[in-house]
Amino acid sequence: MKKLYLALFVLLSTITFAQKDSVKHEVLDKAEVSGYYNIHFWVPEISTDPKQIEAVAQSLVNQYCSGSPGCNGVYFWKTRDAYQKLMFKRNELTIDKYDYNKDKWLKAEDRWKKANWKYVCENLYADFTGVNTINELSFFPYYDDDYRKYGGKKKRPEIRSTRIFPVSSVEISTDPVSQQKPKGSATGVLVVTLTIAIGLVWWVIRNQNKKSKSEAQDNQHPIAPPVQTQTKDIKEWKFGMLGGTIWIENGMLSYKSFPLGATYPLSAVQGVQYNTSLGVAEYIVLASGGKNEKVSIRKSDQSKQTIQEINDYIANWKRSQQSPIAATSSTNQIADEIQKLANLRDSGILTEAEFQEQKQKLLSR
Repeated sequence: MKKLYLALFVLLSTITFAQKDSVKHEVLDKAEVSGYYNIHFWVPEISTDPKQIEAVAQSLVNQYCSGSPGCNGVYFWKTRDAYQKLMFKRNELTIDKYDYNKDKWLKAEDRWKKANWKYVCENLYADFTGVNTINELSFFPYYDDDYRKYGGKKKRPEIRSTRIFPVSSVEISTDPVSQQKPKGSATGVLVVTLTIAIGLVWWVIRNQNKKSKSEAQDNQHPIAPPVQTQTKDIKEWKFGMLGGTIWIENGMLSYKSFPLGATYPLSAVQGVQYNTSLGVAEYIVLASGGKNEKVSIRKSDQSKQTIQEINDYIANWKRSQQSPIAATSSTNQIADEIQKLANLRDSGILTEAEFQEQKQKLLSR
């Protein structure tokens, strides 16, 4: 009966919660970098008014950044397409794609900016830097000299930035947030939550009846306790027949691609290097005292993404082995560097574009 009362309580709570307003949004990307999240949001009904942007940002930062591990950078996009165009520039218009020929690379980037930069700048409504005590929300951060060079005419609002702080629960009674709620969303959420809650009540009652029958049978025929099994801590990445396999098990990294292969303590591994040239790709496991063998793999975005995933796993593992003092020191150092950059920007030494570029480099360490 206690479980039934609990299920009824959950039902009433979900009905109350479903009636609250919410900001219509979609998470385009959420990645953990240096122990914190970087998040890109699509908020289609966001306003150009800084006060309304601040209210929407506060609501989403509360929802996604108030707990652990918190957020480094949060971006609020008016359109998905603008975000996808910027990601294409960052991932595809890199100098290695042009055989490290700087002139070709700069020409390609200039062509891309002539076609896309104005559109991208006008659809990034704000970004939030939440490292330690910075907590700065910048409005239309890409409205700078570069934006005007490629045809931009709009100006940043007089209030260019403000500070917001993520909290676990906050009541925002201003109109901007309620204006972001899509028509009919509360009704849809209410129907879904009611369906889930009613299903939960039915499930509790059904299992309570099954438990009563099972206990009655067990009293007549006692059952031996189940055998406990243990699972190994193992992570594995496969590159097909050409590239073999890399796996991490109990603090050891191994790779095997016939006839090559080796095993190293994870603490001795600096990372996995990804190289491309003339239509082929390869990876090299960089480790103290390692063989530095080159393993050929298929050249593709998936291979590059897999290598990055391995390096992220190694970095997270090493951070988990650090003392809390060392981890805090690293975070404080990044926060200090960003604050120095902000001071240089405010004094006119750095442009907004230069500040944003250097800030992203720090956040992606």
